[in-house]
Amino acid sequence: MEAPSCPNSALEAHYREWHHSIVAKAYFIVGNTDDAKDIAQEAYLRLAGQNYTTIKNPRAWLLTVARNLALKRLTKKRRLADGDISERYDLDSDTPSPAELAQRKEFKQEAVQALLQLPLAQREAVELIYLQQLSPKDAALVMNKNANAVYQLTHSGLAKLKIILEQKNKQSVAVGSIN
Repeated sequence: MEAPSCPNSALEAHYREWHHSIVAKAYFIVGNTDDAKDIAQEAYLRLAGQNYTTIKNPRAWLLTVARNLALKRLTKKRRLADGDISERYDLDSDTPSPAELAQRKEFKQEAVQALLQLPLAQREAVELIYLQQLSPKDAALVMNKNANAVYQLTHSGLAKLKIILEQKNKQSVAVGSIN
């Protein structure tokens, strides 16, 4: 008897619910929208062919597959992710004024640039916990690490982000006082 594959209804539901997250995860690593979409499609195709009954957490499984495919593609192309991921995350709420929009856009760009300066493992931990909003346990599954290692990577990544953003702020203040 053949192992049951992912039912179409479940696959469609997972696609509707998580496709954006899967593409964002891949984009976060490869830095290219078309590559990220291809990787997400490949992850869903692999889910469709899997023995669905053995997958405890389909979202974590999809994110892990997308991560592995993205890292494989990144290694193959021998390039680092270097792109604007801010479009993947809607961090805005309410209806801000044009000045607030400009300020938020500038902050978002600075935060993304700071995030891209982190080592890949720290960047990935911060992204999974804070942007993808996974639990530390699920992030650990995706990263193939234990929860304590993910916590340490997240903590050290946030500490480095704080330093990077503070240095950027000091540079901005220094430039502003010269003008």
